Amino acid sequence: MNVFVTGGAGYIGSVCVEELLEAGHSVTVFDNLSEGHRSAVDPRATFIAGDFSDRALIDSAIGRVKPDAVIHFAAHALVGESMTNPSKYFRNNVASGINLLDACVTHGVRKFVFSSTCATYGIPEKMPMDESLPQRPVNPYGESKLMFERILSWYRDLHGLEFVAFRYFNAAGASARFGEHHRIETHLIPNILKVALGQKAQVELNTNLRTPEATQASSRLMPPATLFRKYFDGLVMDSPTSALAAKWMTASAPASLTTAAKWSRSARSP
Repeated sequence: MNVFVTGGAGYIGSVCVEELLEAGHSVTVFDNLSEGHRSAVDPRATFIAGDFSDRALIDSAIGRVKPDAVIHFAAHALVGESMTNPSKYFRNNVASGINLLDACVTHGVRKFVFSSTCATYGIPEKMPMDESLPQRPVNPYGESKLMFERILSWYRDLHGLEFVAFRYFNAAGASARFGEHHRIETHLIPNILKVALGQKAQVELNTNLRTPEATQASSRLMPPATLFRKYFDGLVMDSPTSALAAKWMTASAPASLTTAAKWSRSARSP
């Protein structure tokens, strides 16, 4: 399949691109490199530098590539920042995302995989979380992702754009070549690994945060990129789609955490 991946120079995006290529798919990465790294793009993939806030550019890119499916990772994703600059999150994660959806409709794309977040649930009523929980985000980041999920539902109903939304958080793991390398690291697990590697003195948790997700470690994650690739394989073969939440994050993968530690030790500057 011919796959168009936004945010493919970022953490999960770069590993997902590698997974897709290993599975035999053709991949084009679209990224503005504001948070991702050009060195994180698998050389076997085609790279397009750009921002999907540029409506003409994303339309041209989709029209030129003519993908069978789009996987959408590109987003602003710092919860704390979203509380001080909500405009940045609604403009990028929602308004600019509509440019991508319109390009998909214009050029006949019918498969769409969305990287959402468990932040759409807000403070969960029970643990572990599942899809039956109400979605009540408590920050603009989670709200922006939920808004985009709702927009996707309308595009599915009105334009036939089939989609699946993955809701996850505290992602962990790495491949042998690509891994987590954020400019600002907020994820719990890599910060803990940095302490173990001597790169940080300690990990401080904000005990004033009243959300369990502030301190819950997803230590039993199947690598998220593998999940995206596995579900994508089913999606492109016209399997039924559904919104997938934390229940997909229960497969034990201790080897991926070991790889993450190695990656954290060897991460290079962009």
